[in-house]
Amino acid sequence: MINDKRSTQTVDNTSDDTVWVHDLSWDGRGVARRDDGRVLMIFGAIPGDLVIPEIRHEPNKGPVDCTIGELVHESPQRVPHPCPHYARGCPASQLGAVRREFSLDWKRTHLVETLRRIGGLEGVVVEPVIPSPKQWRYRERLEFQVLRGQNGLDMGYIGLSGLVPVLDCRLGATPLIKPFAALRRNLDYLDSHPHLGDRVPLRLLLRDNGRGEAIAVLFVLTRGPVDSAPLEEWLDSAGFAGWEIRRVRNQKLRYINSELVISKGDPTVRIRIAGRDLILQASVFSQVNRKAANELVNLMLEQVPEDGRLLDLYGGYGRFGIAYADRSGKATVVDSAADALSAGRDYVRKTGLPVEFRDIDLGRDDLAELDAAVFDAAILDPPHAGADEQVLDMLNERGPERIIYVSCHPAALARDLKRLTAYKTDLVVPIDMFPSTSELETLVILDRIS
Repeated sequence: MINDKRSTQTVDNTSDDTVWVHDLSWDGRGVARRDDGRVLMIFGAIPGDLVIPEIRHEPNKGPVDCTIGELVHESPQRVPHPCPHYARGCPASQLGAVRREFSLDWKRTHLVETLRRIGGLEGVVVEPVIPSPKQWRYRERLEFQVLRGQNGLDMGYIGLSGLVPVLDCRLGATPLIKPFAALRRNLDYLDSHPHLGDRVPLRLLLRDNGRGEAIAVLFVLTRGPVDSAPLEEWLDSAGFAGWEIRRVRNQKLRYINSELVISKGDPTVRIRIAGRDLILQASVFSQVNRKAANELVNLMLEQVPEDGRLLDLYGGYGRFGIAYADRSGKATVVDSAADALSAGRDYVRKTGLPVEFRDIDLGRDDLAELDAAVFDAAILDPPHAGADEQVLDMLNERGPERIIYVSCHPAALARDLKRLTAYKTDLVVPIDMFPSTSELETLVILDRIS
């Protein structure tokens, strides 16, 4: 946790216990080096801080896990963080404590270094980071843990020492504020059911439905029946446009494998594409920052022929493919998420756009019949961990002339670019899809080596 003792000492008043923070890790912790050579990862510290670290865990090897014991001298990059939960150890928006210009420069610098170190890419053009239109109140999707503590049930994010109760996440879009506050006030509805949040863990997903309202999905981890009555009463108290309760057996798979228990109202999300509404189920993935995502789509459209054929891999409901078809091209969208594919098919059935959806698990299914060479370009937008190896092999063997790779994980991106040996990286465009956090979205243009 962050200690708010702000000393008036100057740099000349350092002691053997102080360390200079010289960098940030990819999860937003300050990086320093102790006199004995050990690397310290310091939660809440930023480059330019002089701190006395407080050690939380010192393993035999590897970085030492720390917090700020005392902030001796503030970095010139430090600004007041608008969220009170930051000082209590909330990990959601650590870069909210630095100047925005510094955070954009830092993200680009570390992207360049990651591409060089992991991907072996030298001299590649990396554009300045395109800033998000908003630094706060931009996330249209928030997810909280609901756990039982010493004072009953509470909601928040998992921090250094367990659950950090959150009263209002400043990243969340405006329509999410009042419903979340109502749920917090009415947690006592669930308190008379001690199994909830303890033996039966809960995860709460809040989404802006694209109509200025909020919807919710409550994931209940249990193998048995769900006692939904208190959960229904609790969700009803927040005034949602709609909500769902879903039973899951594995929280890691909750977005692809859950069972609907009960729903109420209209728990769908509207995505506006090409002047028309595409309707998604509440648990279907879409980008959290809609305005920045639109910028990403526009960048993609600039890099492919106007009237060609686009292969949209890991395409979900077809955000890229539909936008391309609307511009006079044709697209084939490949994914295995049933609800996402259903939403995309319904949209093109109503609009008549030339988009084909193919249900293929790119990590498991045989890709022999997927001939990527007949397309003019492919867009690759894999999950956080990166593309499946057989997809990269297919593209190397029979890929189109151009690939547009979209990634939210620089290390996975660098690894995959190195594996795409049949292509050269021409241009890298980072986009600040997740301001005030250490995460970064990146669009990469690759052309086939002749």
